[in-house]
Amino acid sequence: MRRLLVGASLCFLVLTAVAQNPPPRPVKWFFTVKQVAVDEAELVFTAKINDGYHVYSQDINPDVGPIPTTFVFNPDKAYSLNGKVSEGKSVEIYDPNFEAKLKYFSGDAVFVQKIKTNGKNPFEVSGMVTYMVCDDNRCFPPEDLAFKFNVNASGEGAVKSGGASKTK
Repeated sequence: MRRLLVGASLCFLVLTAVAQNPPPRPVKWFFTVKQVAVDEAELVFTAKINDGYHVYSQDINPDVGPIPTTFVFNPDKAYSLNGKVSEGKSVEIYDPNFEAKLKYFSGDAVFVQKIKTNGKNPFEVSGMVTYMVCDDNRCFPPEDLAFKFNVNASGEGAVKSGGASKTK
């Protein structure tokens, strides 16, 4: 009886620890700035995706099931968006789990937002990327990840910023 009580207590402790510290997400994000001209920069979002997992494209119908990757930028007078976020080449397959054709990225996913700068002083671009990561059998809930870029508006070279995301 004592062994059963000890075993049950250990199981409870392990489950509590897992609930408080879920396994890390299989994606790390990196944020860099590429200064392309005195008044233009590219904000580069790179998702490093662990083997066996994928992140969905921006170009999928959210009504089908998985959440597309989306970007929201906090407005600021120091810059303006130049077009929409572009993305690298995705894989398109029929996914029997969602019974639909879907586009996703494995390995690395690169997204780029071009901006026009409205002055010569350095500034920050911040916002939120929302993404969903899955493997062949299951998906993690969508995650909202804050981002921040430090932009050198004088055009004197690229400024790297951001870094790896916090994994949950």
